[in-house]
Amino acid sequence: MLKEAKGVKIGRELEQGGASSRPLFPPLVMFRLGLIGFMLTLMLVLLPLSGCRLQLFNSPPTAAIEASPGGGEAPLTVSFDISASSDPDGKIVWFELYFGDCTLPLTGTGADIGRPIRHTYRRAGTFKAVLTVKDDSGATAEATVTIAVEGPPPIETLTVGGGTVKVGDALEVPITLDRAPQGLAGYIMTVWLVTGKVAEIEKVTLVTPRGAGTVRIASDKKSATFQAVDFGHEIGPGHSEITLARVSFKGLKKGASTICAQLERLDADGGADLLPVTEIEPGELTVTR
Repeated sequence: MLKEAKGVKIGRELEQGGASSRPLFPPLVMFRLGLIGFMLTLMLVLLPLSGCRLQLFNSPPTAAIEASPGGGEAPLTVSFDISASSDPDGKIVWFELYFGDCTLPLTGTGADIGRPIRHTYRRAGTFKAVLTVKDDSGATAEATVTIAVEGPPPIETLTVGGGTVKVGDALEVPITLDRAPQGLAGYIMTVWLVTGKVAEIEKVTLVTPRGAGTVRIASDKKSATFQAVDFGHEIGPGHSEITLARVSFKGLKKGASTICAQLERLDADGGADLLPVTEIEPGELTVTR
């Protein structure tokens, strides 16, 4: 009996519906695909009825800020309006307003957007206020406005040091007053990190004047407030290059942050307020791996 050629046999199987009659997908796969399609259809029908919002793509929010007045003599109180900030497909849930003068920023929720905001600039300079808003999907947006403050030229400068530190290591940063033509009776100061996630404050060491002083580090270790009084008259008129304190920062993650100093009080020996005539130079901290 002659054997059929391989090609002839395959051709007969195709004619008889052998290979072509097999389904493209097994029945179990077809069942699962049908079930997935049914569930998706059900979700599209029921979600609007339940009040839920199905959002595949998020549109970012819009940040808006206005300042009045935009300039004037120090001390200058400015009103900020951020009520025009909005989100096209959701809502704003958080905002932060940095005033640009190295004072601590103002934060709030979406419910606070329409409330009046006032801030006093106590020294001369050009300051850029930065508003950051975040929507309920995590997207952010920024807006800025510039404030020009006039006043007497500074007679002394408070400088915040900076530098580079590795993750896990510590860096000590000096806080220095370049000169004290009228002496220094005492001060109250807050040092803080603009980007607090890259590092934390470990400790603050008061240097000059020695003796009476207090230190309080915030629970999140992003800021520290400290003060000192010169009972011993260590800093008299004419002193220069005065290291007031040293702040130790521990690196947490790779990145960079501005180190700001906010002076709440800075008094001369005779009690005169030195804040309007003191320039503040922030420092820069870089954290590497």
